[in-house]
Amino acid sequence: LNQGEFERAAVWNRRLEQQARVQRDDRYVQIAHMNTLTARYDQGDLTVDAELNRIVEATNDWFVKAHATRLAALMLMDQDRVGEGLRLLTQAEGEIPENDPFSQTAHAGLWEVTGMGLMKLNDVVGAAMAFRRFEIDYSNPDYPRPDFDSLYNLTKMAVQVGDLKSAQRYYAAHHRLTQRAGLESLSVYDASLCAAVADARQEPREVLACLEPFGESLGSAAFLGLDVLPLRAIARARTGQMDAARRDLATLKRLDV
Repeated sequence: LNQGEFERAAVWNRRLEQQARVQRDDRYVQIAHMNTLTARYDQGDLTVDAELNRIVEATNDWFVKAHATRLAALMLMDQDRVGEGLRLLTQAEGEIPENDPFSQTAHAGLWEVTGMGLMKLNDVVGAAMAFRRFEIDYSNPDYPRPDFDSLYNLTKMAVQVGDLKSAQRYYAAHHRLTQRAGLESLSVYDASLCAAVADARQEPREVLACLEPFGESLGSAAFLGLDVLPLRAIARARTGQMDAARRDLATLKRLDV
């Protein structure tokens, strides 16, 4: 689900829901429902935020509430309502029972999204501290997570602070993992990251090379248009491709609307 492999995610989510119902585990019936909502949102259905907010208000399960809050905060941040999202996360953080076996899992999820919000605010130090809590302080060594997101976030932060040597090193590691995983959607994020690093290094031809496999329409990378079109437009302008740069700008304006 996190890498946009929606059909495969749906198979496993159905199995999760079936097992939860067999075991009469209402917590994971609700988690499966939120996974479905997340998949709908990630594929363009912006109406699911109302249902998530209803879950936040109605549930009596603190773990379900923490997870729903995490998702609701992400959606607020997508709308650039970062302050509101961070406020939700702070409230949820204070409601986690510290002696519960799953308290650290809940803390980790909230701190991950907190880090993403602070990145949007260009608070790189705060974001790094939040990601440390997510990745290290509240991690479960018996259930390791994939490294894709960690490397993606580290690369983006290195670009933000101008540490281009580290950005290149983190991106190279992300690219190796992408090739090993063989997930199409992950290759899209990898290309976006490639373009961001090349742009920071002022290498417009490399930016274009990163995005070239996806074609003029961006193909499977179109869902990242708001991120990559500005990079491609600038790279095209810098290499003298003015008509192509204007096309990207026009597309970007339509997407913004």
